[in-house]
Formats: sequence, structure tokens, C-alpha cells
Amino acid sequence: MSNAVKSNFKVGFHITQSSNLESIFAHGLEPRVGYNSRRVYETKEAVHFTPSLHLVNSWKELLYPDNSWKDLTLLRIDLSNNETFNIKYNNQNAYDEDYTVSNISPQDITKIDKICLPKLKIKIPLKFSSLVKYTGHCNFNEIEI
Repeated sequence: MSNAVKSNFKVGFHITQSSNLESIFAHGLEPRVGYNSRRVYETKEAVHFTPSLHLVNSWKELLYPDNSWKDLTLLRIDLSNNETFNIKYNNQNAYDEDYTVSNISPQDITKIDKICLPKLKIKIPLKFSSLVKYTGHCNFNEIEI
């Protein structure tokens, strides 16, 4: 995360397995280097999020390529009390990867039950390309969470 710059985002979106919800709503989100962090070569304890709903499905495909949305939950995080950072990859950020090193309290987390995302094409950073199943392009459809 050495290419990180301070960001001013006050809202973020975080994807997690639905089986984690009980713990998240009891304890919040804690900075850590978990399985997903290791998959994308992150080594600093942090809570990762994307500030853009348009990129949620891209992150879902990167982090949970074998899971359907039925097994996952999208969370909205209020970050107004947290310092946030944006990670830059060669001065471009196709995934809009952001993080905070602070705990996110349960009252700052909301489960999103339904969203509709537009169809987009994205460029996958070479660093992550081996982790994503190629489907020609990313289609975003209405998903129920």
C-alpha cells in the first residue's frame, strides 16, 4: 500500500460472505490481513472498501469468483469519522481500492438489500488478472442481496 494517498470518501461499500454478518454487526469491521487481502497481495491490516457502486460487481468477481450473490452481502459503510486512503496502481485505479486502518463500528454499517448496477466494461490491472475468470466483459444486472 505504499502508493496510497489520502482520500476524502465518507461512504464506502464492502462485500463479505453472509456468514460473517453476525460477527460484523456485533463487533464491526476490524482492520486485518485476511484471505481476500492476501489474494490481492495486501499486507497491511486494513478494512478495504470501494467508494463506487459501479465497481462492486468487479470486486465481487475478483474476491469471490465462485460465489453467487446469494452467499454474499454488500455493506454500506459510513466513513465520516475515519481517515481513508486510496491505493494507486501506476497512477490509475481501475478498481477504486480504498481502505481505512480504523475499526468500523457496527452502527456505521448498513446491509444493502437490493441494488441495480449499470453495464460497464472495465480494465483489470495486470496484478489481478490471474485471479479473475474472464467472461469477455463484465455485465452488471439487477442483483438481490
